Amino acid sequence: MFDNIEKYIEATSGYLGVQSERYGSGYRAIIGLHSDVTFLTDVLTDPGQGAVQVQYFLGGNPVFPASFGKTVTEALEQLDLKLGILYEFQQDKTGQWECHKKFSIKAQCDSEPGESPEFYDVNWFDVVADLREAYQKEGDAYFYETAEDTCGIGHYRNLHALLNLDLPEGIKSQLKNCC
Repeated sequence: MFDNIEKYIEATSGYLGVQSERYGSGYRAIIGLHSDVTFLTDVLTDPGQGAVQVQYFLGGNPVFPASFGKTVTEALEQLDLKLGILYEFQQDKTGQWECHKKFSIKAQCDSEPGESPEFYDVNWFDVVADLREAYQKEGDAYFYETAEDTCGIGHYRNLHALLNLDLPEGIKSQLKNCC
């Protein structure tokens, strides 16, 4: 039923978490490293402002492997659809699933003055690490908004790369129509 979720989890060794949001507004389905999913779902249930901050992050970054639904099934259906839009799945020679992004998130490496800038591929755990660091520094109140406002190539650079991602138009329109 959720073929893309199964393939993505197998390809990335990811962990799937589904968490109800405060006040019964719905459910978030998230795939990532176990520690990352635990962090995000723990903060989602936080009685303070942290839950709202994670909702802002998840709702404002359509390529992050998470979705929302009024029911658990709807959240999983939306996530499955989203993964099908964002990734191409194929099996390797051993039958193991691989996934390849249809987009690229690059962050700038540190460089010395006068050197040409170099870039690296951003992984989701890098982005969540920036969020976790902001949460630890700022506490739950407005940690995401603060990180969003202060990120750059030298500070929260992985989040900065995600926020400045220029998606291909086809993917943008597909995500707007579904997720």
